[in-house]
Amino acid sequence: MKIDISRSTNIVNIKLIGKYDIEELLFFSTLFTDEISKKPHVIALNLSELTYIDSSGIGSLIRYMNMASKEKISFICYDLNKNIENTFKISKLDQFLPILSSDDFQKKYFGICSANKSH
Repeated sequence: MKIDISRSTNIVNIKLIGKYDIEELLFFSTLFTDEISKKPHVIALNLSELTYIDSSGIGSLIRYMNMASKEKISFICYDLNKNIENTFKISKLDQFLPILSSDDFQKKYFGICSANKSH
Protein backbone atom coordinates (compact mmCIF):
# COMPACT_ATOMS: atom_id res chain seq x y z
CA MET A 1 0.00 0.00 0.00
CA LYS A 2 1.14 3.52 -0.74
CA ILE A 3 0.12 6.42 1.49
CA ASP A 4 0.05 10.10 0.54
CA ILE A 5 -0.45 12.66 3.31
CA SER A 6 -1.32 16.30 2.87
CA ARG A 7 -2.17 18.88 5.50
CA SER A 8 -4.09 22.13 5.34
CA THR A 9 -4.86 24.20 8.40
CA ASN A 10 -6.27 21.64 10.84
CA ILE A 11 -7.12 18.89 8.35
CA VAL A 12 -4.92 15.87 7.68
CA ASN A 13 -5.79 14.17 4.42
CA ILE A 14 -4.48 10.61 4.09
CA LYS A 15 -4.84 8.89 0.73
CA LEU A 16 -4.58 5.10 0.79
CA ILE A 17 -3.50 3.57 -2.52
CA GLY A 18 -3.58 -0.16 -3.25
CA LYS A 19 -4.39 -2.89 -0.72
CA TYR A 20 -4.96 -2.38 2.99
CA ASP A 21 -4.61 -5.73 4.68
CA ILE A 22 -3.06 -7.35 7.75
CA GLU A 23 0.44 -6.83 6.36
CA GLU A 24 -0.06 -3.05 6.37
CA LEU A 25 -1.58 -2.73 9.86
CA LEU A 26 1.52 -1.99 11.90
CA PHE A 27 2.85 0.60 9.47
CA PHE A 28 -0.46 2.43 9.14
CA SER A 29 -1.16 2.21 12.86
CA THR A 30 2.15 3.93 13.60
CA LEU A 31 1.44 6.62 11.02
CA PHE A 32 -2.11 7.18 12.30
CA THR A 33 -1.01 7.40 15.93
CA ASP A 34 1.58 9.99 14.92
CA GLU A 35 -1.06 12.07 13.13
CA ILE A 36 -3.44 11.86 16.12
CA SER A 37 -0.68 13.16 18.39
CA LYS A 38 -0.53 16.36 16.31
CA LYS A 39 -4.15 17.11 17.33
CA PRO A 40 -5.70 18.12 13.99
CA HIS A 41 -9.41 18.94 13.91
CA VAL A 42 -10.07 16.41 11.13
CA ILE A 43 -8.41 13.27 9.83
CA ALA A 44 -9.81 12.36 6.41
CA LEU A 45 -9.09 9.14 4.54
CA ASN A 46 -9.31 9.44 0.78
CA LEU A 47 -10.15 5.93 -0.42
CA SER A 48 -10.55 6.64 -4.15
CA GLU A 49 -7.53 4.50 -5.02
CA LEU A 50 -7.87 1.85 -2.34
CA THR A 51 -8.46 -1.38 -4.24
CA TYR A 52 -8.86 -3.87 -1.38
CA ILE A 53 -9.41 -3.95 2.36
CA ASP A 54 -9.58 -7.10 4.50
CA SER A 55 -11.29 -7.67 7.84
CA SER A 56 -8.22 -6.57 9.80
CA GLY A 57 -8.19 -3.30 7.87
CA ILE A 58 -11.89 -2.79 8.54
CA GLY A 59 -11.36 -3.46 12.25
CA SER A 60 -8.49 -0.99 12.35
CA LEU A 61 -10.66 1.76 10.84
CA ILE A 62 -13.13 1.32 13.69
CA ARG A 63 -10.25 1.45 16.17
CA TYR A 64 -8.91 4.64 14.52
CA MET A 65 -12.36 6.21 14.61
CA ASN A 66 -12.52 5.51 18.35
CA MET A 67 -8.99 6.87 18.90
CA ALA A 68 -9.88 10.06 17.04
CA SER A 69 -13.16 10.44 18.90
CA LYS A 70 -11.40 10.21 22.28
CA GLU A 71 -9.17 13.10 21.18
CA LYS A 72 -12.17 15.09 19.84
CA ILE A 73 -10.87 14.71 16.27
CA SER A 74 -13.35 14.17 13.43
CA PHE A 75 -12.52 11.04 11.45
CA ILE A 76 -14.08 10.59 8.03
CA CYS A 77 -13.67 8.50 4.91
CA TYR A 78 -14.41 9.97 1.52
CA ASP A 79 -14.35 9.32 -2.21
CA LEU A 80 -14.75 5.55 -1.92
CA ASN A 81 -14.50 3.61 -5.15
CA LYS A 82 -17.35 1.16 -5.87
CA ASN A 83 -15.51 -1.97 -4.62
CA ILE A 84 -14.60 -0.39 -1.29
CA GLU A 85 -18.06 1.16 -0.95
CA ASN A 86 -19.61 -2.29 -1.42
CA THR A 87 -17.21 -3.79 1.14
CA PHE A 88 -18.17 -1.06 3.63
CA LYS A 89 -21.87 -1.77 3.06
CA ILE A 90 -21.49 -5.55 3.38
CA SER A 91 -19.48 -5.18 6.59
CA LYS A 92 -21.87 -2.45 7.81
CA LEU A 93 -18.90 -0.15 8.30
CA ASP A 94 -20.91 2.58 6.55
CA GLN A 95 -23.16 2.61 9.64
CA PHE A 96 -20.26 3.55 11.94
CA LEU A 97 -17.97 5.77 9.90
CA PRO A 98 -18.89 9.09 8.33
CA ILE A 99 -18.53 8.58 4.58
CA LEU A 100 -18.62 11.48 2.15
CA SER A 101 -18.31 11.92 -1.59
CA SER A 102 -15.32 13.93 -2.77
CA ASP A 103 -17.58 16.91 -3.53
CA ASP A 104 -19.26 16.78 -0.13
CA PHE A 105 -15.85 16.60 1.57
CA GLN A 106 -14.62 19.64 -0.37
CA LYS A 107 -17.79 21.61 0.40
CA LYS A 108 -17.91 20.73 4.09
CA TYR A 109 -14.26 21.26 4.95
CA PHE A 110 -13.00 23.73 2.36
CA GLY A 111 -16.14 25.51 1.15
CA ILE A 112 -15.35 24.44 -2.42
CA CYS A 113 -18.05 23.55 -4.94
CA SER A 114 -16.93 21.25 -7.74
CA ALA A 115 -18.67 23.22 -10.50
CA ASN A 116 -16.58 26.36 -10.11
CA LYS A 117 -14.29 25.61 -7.15
CA SER A 118 -15.80 28.48 -5.16
CA HIS A 119 -19.16 29.70 -3.87
